[in-house]
Amino acid sequence: MEITDPSLGMFSLLPAEIRTEIWKHFSPQLHVGRSLPRKPNHLSRDQEILLTSRKIYAEVAAEVPSGYNDNTIIISVSPEYRYKSWIKAKNTKGVQWDLEDLLDAISRGFCDLPWHNLNVQIWIWAPHRKDSAQILCLYKKVRALVEILKGAKGCLSLWVVFGHTKNTSWFDNAQPQCSIKIEADLLALLPWTRAKWDYEFIFPLFLQIRNVKMARMYSTEMFEGKQENRMMGETFMKAQRIMRKTTPYGSGAADWYDGKRIEEYLNHLFMMVERKLDLLPSKTANMLRLDRFSSWYTDKLHGNSPYENELKKLLLDGVEGHDTLRTMNDRYRIMRAHNPLSLAYRSAFPKTFDSTKHPDIDARGWNRDAWHCVYRRGIPPLNGKKTKERYRKWSMEYDAPENGREFVKLHSYFSLLIGTSIGRLW
Repeated sequence: MEITDPSLGMFSLLPAEIRTEIWKHFSPQLHVGRSLPRKPNHLSRDQEILLTSRKIYAEVAAEVPSGYNDNTIIISVSPEYRYKSWIKAKNTKGVQWDLEDLLDAISRGFCDLPWHNLNVQIWIWAPHRKDSAQILCLYKKVRALVEILKGAKGCLSLWVVFGHTKNTSWFDNAQPQCSIKIEADLLALLPWTRAKWDYEFIFPLFLQIRNVKMARMYSTEMFEGKQENRMMGETFMKAQRIMRKTTPYGSGAADWYDGKRIEEYLNHLFMMVERKLDLLPSKTANMLRLDRFSSWYTDKLHGNSPYENELKKLLLDGVEGHDTLRTMNDRYRIMRAHNPLSLAYRSAFPKTFDSTKHPDIDARGWNRDAWHCVYRRGIPPLNGKKTKERYRKWSMEYDAPENGREFVKLHSYFSLLIGTSIGRLW
């Protein structure tokens, strides 16, 4: 017998039905999160056959649950904080993803799914009323998830479900749950909504998504007769209409919830969440502060961190609140005092971190794992006694050449940014 199709090689000697049965036996538990055929470096060994030819890839992908030929994906977002745990996703063929963060999703090809051909269900589980910072944890997780969806061409459908469990609920005494009390000066930052109820921290993030053919947003529990509940239902209806629009996000529009209005509101909401996170006294808040500090640094090889760049962008855009400059610089100084890889820190706290016990940690620069090795219980509130004592001791050992007086430079830079933004207003 002769090879009839060079693109199939020896497989062309077999009938199509036999080849189909063979493809079905290729790794039933494929790690598809790492398997984009145009990214061969992310293919596992048992998937290298996909690189043989386009025809073999097409036949294998049609039979193996690869995650790219199924049009339904379900995403679960938990309010609980876990290190290197962001969201879980699965499709109806049983393929699952357990993603660490947005960078992990990008490297594993999750962001490159054909979202415009997918029906997407996002389940956002209610925060526990006894842990006020869980709503901030949800906010940060959903905010990163929306970055993927707003960059896509759209979705066949998008269902956003506010789910409850036996122990958690989006409601308290038949009205929307309120985990965090917002002070008057922070409310002044939000001219279009109070962000009082928990769901108001989450639903506006989805207003950035466009071109969803069928959008639906709802809660698995609703109570009749309350004005707040009617407002919640009307809000969800409005969000659905916005997500179905084809107007690109960021373009101007007359509606309060369109285009630039959404961007302005979300920028203020981001700054408000950051300020609340500074002071909340809970285990979740401690870990969120640790995550923030571990990602806010100056990388000598790759430039500034995304978090620092975002702060600078918002200041340039004129997004500021009461005493913004002092808040930014205090937060930055405290972060520097907690850096376990600085010489000043090791002089002040020689017994806290022994690098010989952590050979996996790169002592040449700032490292996220180093922070989590040292601060296993997170960073306490920034106005607390422990934080102030650590900052005071670090300041006494402060090594100007090593630190390069970076927080002094940053103070000047933030001052310039705020001055520039105020100048624009005038």
